[in-house]
Amino acid sequence: MVSLGTMYEKGCGVAVHHANAIQYYQLAAAQGHALAQYNLGVMHQKGAGVVRNYVKAAEYYELAAEQGDNEAQRKLGELYRDGKGVLPDAEKAMRCFWKANRSTNVIDFSHAGITDEMMQHLPGLFEEFGAYIQTNERLGVTNLDLSMNSMTDNSAPFIALILRHTRTLTELSIEYCGITDHGMTHILDALKNYNTSVVDFAFYGLSTTNKETLDTLIEQNRTINKILGGLETCYPMEVPKAFDILPMDISRQLLSTIAVVHAKNPPPSNIISLIASLIFPKPATTRQAVDEAYNFFMSDPASTSRNAGIKQKHS
Repeated sequence: MVSLGTMYEKGCGVAVHHANAIQYYQLAAAQGHALAQYNLGVMHQKGAGVVRNYVKAAEYYELAAEQGDNEAQRKLGELYRDGKGVLPDAEKAMRCFWKANRSTNVIDFSHAGITDEMMQHLPGLFEEFGAYIQTNERLGVTNLDLSMNSMTDNSAPFIALILRHTRTLTELSIEYCGITDHGMTHILDALKNYNTSVVDFAFYGLSTTNKETLDTLIEQNRTINKILGGLETCYPMEVPKAFDILPMDISRQLLSTIAVVHAKNPPPSNIISLIASLIFPKPATTRQAVDEAYNFFMSDPASTSRNAGIKQKHS
């Protein structure tokens, strides 16, 4: 019946006849067919073959969404966002958009008309659905795209809050979303002090100073992830995962790990060099970096010089 409805709606093999299409869709929808329910929602929203009726459209979208139809979920979110057929509700709108995207670890909210009021609910959805971390039961979000939306700098603190807690997010895009260079200060602060996972970041319109800061922080995160990948290969049972450490503690934790296992299985010199680049001013030679890092690893963890080195790097 859905196929017959589609034929009449699209004019496939028969003349376009919206009334017939609706008749067949209604028969299928009554039997719980999600696609038929979605198609009825579209036709009522457009006013195709019926008088435009946003209330009916919302009802059909909700029926299809309850059966897992992601496109119906997205359409329902748009109605809640715009207050058409339902009372405007930013939380319900964002929840619908979230559910429409949540089948994978990629959340694509680009061109979705996301507003500041909707953004305030996004950190709570990350928390509610366990999207900050990756487990056997839950998918951690690795890609978040908020580009081409209707936000302002008021949304920046909510993005920063996500960055403070996520342990899986590697790619973040907020191009042309309404956030200015001023709002980026919240986001850069989160990257600097809390986040080691993001290694790709897209944003247009940064000042020279903020761009240099962002480039430095992203390069630091890439270095940290290279180190962790190399150390995990050498010591798969003894290295903390990236989501267990913070930039201000990265050197201390990595050095502690290596100090424990170094006598049994020395790490490759390229890993030592990468770690040295995080905790020391640029040395004259790579060999010097390796020597300094090695001495640092093997020194007393409580020594004044060792703690001073960490504090100097992260002050």
